This record gives sequence, C-alpha cells and structure tokens, in this order.
Amino acid sequence: LYPAQICAVPNWSTKLGYGRDQRTCLDGLDQINCTDPAKVATTCKMGGYPTTLSIHTVCKNYNLCDTENYQNECLEPEIGCTVHKVQICDGIKDCQLGYDEDEIHCPIVTTKRCVPRVNMAYPNVARMFPASWIMDGLRDCADGTDEDEGSWVKCGSGNSVRYYTTGSSEICRDVFNCPGNNGFVEFQNLCDKIESCGGEKAVCQKAKSLTTTWNSIISHQDANFKILSYCMDGLHNLNPLIGGCTLKSFQEPDGDIFGVTHLQIVGPSEKQDCSHAYGELYVYLSCTNSCKTIECPLSPLSQHSCVNIPKKDQVFSLSSKYTIRMVRRTRYSQYFGDYFACQNNKCISYDKVCNLADDCGDRSDEDGCKNNFFCKASKEFLPLTSVCDGKVDCRDFSDECGSQCSQSSKSLLKGKAMNLIAWTFGFLAMTFNFVVIAKTPGYVLKSSVLHHRMDKMLIGLIALGDFQMGVYLLGISSVNFYYSARYCEGKFLWLSSQICNVLGVSNTFASQISLFAMTALSISRISNIGKLVGNDGQSLVSWCKMISCVIFLGLASLGIALVPLLPSLEDYFSNALYYDGVTLFSGAVDKPTHQRVLQEYHTRFRASQSLTWATIRQMTREMFSQDYGGIVGSTVGFYGNDGVCIFKYLVTPSDPQHKFSLIILVLNLICFVVITTCYIALNVRISKVSKAVTRRKQMNQPRTHRKLYAKITLIIATDFACWVPFIAITMIHFLRYIDATEFYPLFSIIILPLNSVVNPLLYERVFEEAIIGSFRRLSLRWSKMESPSPD
Repeated sequence: LYPAQICAVPNWSTKLGYGRDQRTCLDGLDQINCTDPAKVATTCKMGGYPTTLSIHTVCKNYNLCDTENYQNECLEPEIGCTVHKVQICDGIKDCQLGYDEDEIHCPIVTTKRCVPRVNMAYPNVARMFPASWIMDGLRDCADGTDEDEGSWVKCGSGNSVRYYTTGSSEICRDVFNCPGNNGFVEFQNLCDKIESCGGEKAVCQKAKSLTTTWNSIISHQDANFKILSYCMDGLHNLNPLIGGCTLKSFQEPDGDIFGVTHLQIVGPSEKQDCSHAYGELYVYLSCTNSCKTIECPLSPLSQHSCVNIPKKDQVFSLSSKYTIRMVRRTRYSQYFGDYFACQNNKCISYDKVCNLADDCGDRSDEDGCKNNFFCKASKEFLPLTSVCDGKVDCRDFSDECGSQCSQSSKSLLKGKAMNLIAWTFGFLAMTFNFVVIAKTPGYVLKSSVLHHRMDKMLIGLIALGDFQMGVYLLGISSVNFYYSARYCEGKFLWLSSQICNVLGVSNTFASQISLFAMTALSISRISNIGKLVGNDGQSLVSWCKMISCVIFLGLASLGIALVPLLPSLEDYFSNALYYDGVTLFSGAVDKPTHQRVLQEYHTRFRASQSLTWATIRQMTREMFSQDYGGIVGSTVGFYGNDGVCIFKYLVTPSDPQHKFSLIILVLNLICFVVITTCYIALNVRISKVSKAVTRRKQMNQPRTHRKLYAKITLIIATDFACWVPFIAITMIHFLRYIDATEFYPLFSIIILPLNSVVNPLLYERVFEEAIIGSFRRLSLRWSKMESPSPD
C-alpha cells in the first residue's frame, strides 16, 4: 500500500453512510495503524499486539480486534444508516435525514462532559452525552465517568435501578414493574402506546377501557375493490339514512400513477358525519368527498418519503404530475399507492391514519384529523365521544376540564346562585337553630309536665339536626371557595378525602336525627293529646325516659351515618380507588376495572372471580416497585359518589350499596307515613278535646293547644314537602326511568336544607314574635298609606 492509502476514506458510492463501500483491502488491514490522530477511532489488540483502528472500520463488519466487537455497539436510527452509539446526539448529522440527532434517540442529554472512548468526530474533545450511556455496563467515556455510580443520582433497587443526570434522591419515585419481571417503565413513559418491555400496552388498554373504533371495511379482488361498512350486506336498513350506496374511484393525492391499480370504493351516496370514523374508513370517506365538513388528510409523497421502508421493498413509479412516487407491490404483482406520508418522511398504511395512535412518531398522522382529542400531558388521542363525558381519560384532566366542557362541570357548586344560597342557608340555619338550642334547656327545666318536657326536648333535637345541616352547608361552601375553578382537576382528591366523609356523616346525621325527632314528636303529641294537666315530669323515671329517648335517637342517626365508613364493610360501601400521579389509571377506578387489569397483568385468577378490596390493593401494589412507599390508592367511598358528599340516595340495581340506600329510604318513608297518620288523627282529636276543655271553663287551653298544634303541623308540613318528593324521585331513578344524579347539588344545597332554615322560625317564640311584629308594622304602614288624607 502507498502511505496515502493507510486509513484513507473508502470510495463510497453515496454520501452519509448510504450505499456500498469499495474497500482497498477486503480484510480491512488498510484501516489499522493510523498515524493521523483525527482518523483514529480507538485502540485494541490484534494478534496480541495493540494497534489503532480507523474511524472507517467502526460498524462496517470488519471484526479486526481480538476481543472487542464494536459491531455490538452499533445502531440503525433510520433505514440504511448504521452508526456507532457515540455518533448519536453528538451534534453532527451522520444519517441522511438526521434521525441520529432527533428527539427519539436524544430525549435526555447530560450536562456533564467526557471524551468518548471511541472517537468518531473530534479526537480528545469532551462532549455532552446521552443519558442512556449512564451505568449501562459499557465504558463509553474514556475516563469511565458514565460508569461511575457516584457521579449520578441513583434511584430504585434490584430490577428497577436507574440513574438520573441531575437532581437529588427526592426525584426518585416508584415505577411500573413489567409483566413477567421483564424490566420496568417510569410513569412518564407508561401507557404511551409504545411497547417498552412487553405486556404493559395490553395492561394499559384494560386500565383505560379504550373505545373500539369504527373502521370496518371489506376488501375484494386483492384489495382493489373496497366496501365501506355503511354498505355491507346485512345493513340494508342504513340505506335510507345514507341515501343509498354508490361506486366511486379513489384518487391518490399525486394524481394517476403509472402502473398502479385504481381503487374502487363502494360508499354512501350522501355526505356523512365522519367524526366517528377511523383508519381506512376515515381516509376513504374523506378522500372521496363523502364527509360533510372533513377534508382528505393525505398529501403527496416527496422523493425523501418512506425512509422506514426497506430498500428491497421500495418500488417507484411516475405520477401524472411528473413526480417520482413510491408504490406498494403485492404478492400478486399488483401495485398500490396507499402510503401516507408522515412529516418526518416515514410512511404508514392507510389503516394507521386517524386511528387515535401516533404511528408516525411525530403525530402528523393524527394532527390533521377531525375525529380526535389530543391530551397534551400524556400525548395520547381520544375519540370525541370521550370528551366531556364525565369520565377522566387524559392524565391532565383536559378532556373533562378544558374549555370545550361547560363551566358548570368545573366547579363543586353549579353557578354563583347556588354558591350564594349555600352560604346564606348555612349561616341562617346555624344562627337560628343555635338560638333554639340555647333556649331548649331552660324550656325543659321549667316544664313540670312530662309530655311537655318531652316535646321541648324533641324540638331541641330537631334544632340540633338543623344546626348540623348549617355546619354542613358552610363546610361545602368553604370547600367550593378553596377549590374554585380548580375543582375539576382536584375532584378525585376531594372525593377520596376524609373531609368529604366527615361532611357526609354530618349531613346524614342532621337529616336522620331531625326526621326521627319529628316522628317521635308526632307520636308524643298524639299519645298525650288528652293530658292537659299533670305534674309527672319531676320524677327520676321521667328524666330517664327522656334521656333514653334522646340517646336512642342520636345513636340510631349516628349509626346510619357511620355504617358506610366501617372498614369491615369496605367491600360493600367502597366505590373505587384513586391513584394520584399514577399514569396507568385515570380518575376513580372501580372494582371491575381493577379486576380486568389484574387479570391481564397477573393471569393467576379467573376473570369471573370476585376479589376483595384488600386483595385488589395488594395485587395492585405488586405491579409497582416498593422502594418509595409503593402505590397506595385512596378510597372513594359511599359519600364520595358526588362532590357535595351526601348520602348515596340515588342508586340503581347495579350499585352495590342499593340495598342499604333503599332500606334507609323506606325507613324514612315509614317515618313520614307515621308522621302523617299521627297528625291526621291529631286534627280529629283536637276538636273533641277542645270541646271537653271548654265545658270545664278552661278557655285558654284550647287556644294554646290549637296554636301549638298548628305550629308543629306547619313544621311537619315543610319537612314533608321537601322529603317526600325527594324520596319519590329516588325511587323513579332506581327504576331507571330518569337519571337524577345531576340534581344531587340541588337536593343537598336547596331542597333538603330549606326546612333547616324555616323550622326555627316556626317553633321559636322569639322569631315568631319578631316576624309577627314585622308584619304588623308593615300592615300599619300600608294602612296609613291607603287611608285618604283629610282635605
């Protein structure tokens, strides 16, 4: 060899690594013992002696070294371009389209610098390098910096060990363990529709309950004759809706292509709404002018398109627009131009266009489609039917909390009016009923008749329940003020919180103790209607009776409120689990979804087998690493069925808690039947008692009794007017004639709490006198205004 031929550049037929090299020496011995440092890639032993290797030997299948095989460190970032790993992310485009420097291969680059062990560009120049070099078992830096564990932030243990370029140990989090213990996936990469370790994509599909897209097409005669789903046999009833079917010729965006078989499409005659079509169906409908508002997503292929198609499969032809066009050859030697040109010069088939998946890698196959919604955080596409449907699908909640959804769905209390009513009712209920509660002990101690004392005590219990309802309203109003416009994003954190449970217990206790006290009051009044005099209220027995009654009513109400929170009844009352920050799950995850996911991941139990929540928690934790506390789901319980956190009255037969809710509803209905029966009987007996008292010349007693009974009757009537229609609506909802769940806030903020404000005005003398005095003053002023002035 001449000296100039040592380590010289081989005669390449094309630039940038494409084509076939013409070597001076077939065994590559002309590429060793380089004297020019700029041409030396590395040093290794040949035949036991150290020698230098030229940069032109790396990744060219020479295998000159005794032990080191640099071919194992080679990558193919694009078809036909093989480079060494040190050429990735080095700032120099070594491949024709520059894929060795794109975001896919260079997602993270370190801030630290080192001199690469293999020189492919600048000898002895320190450079930043990809994070993939860190602790991968290969010394890529000449000084071994990439394999120095002390230089990086270490997270995890065992199979989940990973290293980060910057930060501290605080950035470490648990990761998803791949099925079959085949590695791990970090949360930011989980459920990105890219198979990272085998099996996690199927698990994500079960967790997300992805919608099956409508893209049915029948192909005949080796795919040159296609029948769209609208016109398939058996769907004749659709013909009147689509205006019948017709045969259309499909035109490629490049025009006619020499030698390419023309596609014949059988589709609807009239234009259709294509926003729910996907894949080939979307393409053929939009590109045959069969869509109302959607344009064809196809664009002409450039000469650099389809770099992902292997060279052996690349066939070119000439289009009517005098452009070179790549076409597809079938096994029957037919040619089709059904390639979609991605913006990154890749090509995909029509069935992968507008199909809710980023098949191009740069989203260009989905960005121009009008049948999807893009989640920015998780970078996934959803069908339009999944937007604003009440079910969270996007990691950042943008499908439910974005501007495309109504403003009422983004706040806890719907509208300013309801928010104002909640604050007003809560303040008035607490203020009015506090006065009643404060006066109740004095009334009880002054009364010498047992049933009078019992009545006052029961009225005090009603006031206690109404006061508690005011506490609930102010609590909900405060939560609404705290979350404000952020409620939509923080909804599940709130529903799974203990504060929501506390407010739910408060509301339920308030409702039940008021109702039970009214029932007992009705029974007391009807039982003692004839006892106008007596002094049996001072004995110890009478006090024990009253205290026992109060304790019984309080415990019964508190028991109904607390039963749904008992840990032993979790499988009956828990609705779902919420995993904050875990990308595998979105929103509240119910038990059927958990079971589908666990069946796919563990495959060690039957799909029909019902699991307890304790088992679900344990098996779900096993899906993730346990280095930083593991994955813990917060329970969305009985009171977390809606943001207002009230008793789950609105149920259907499919709800696991429907029996308990129906029992309480029936119990409440029975109470109102008892109340109604008692007051009907009371009105009948009061006239008889009044006549008897009149004959005894006790004239004030009838007036007093009528006044008291009228007052109590009005109290019962207001509660009856609120509760009985509500119970009727819940029963209609249970029978699935209507869906009343959207009225939860209306019932909990306005309808049910209304009598908590009205009751103290009716049965407390202070308020009664104030109201009567106000009416008298207004009446007097009105009469003065109406009276004629003297001339």
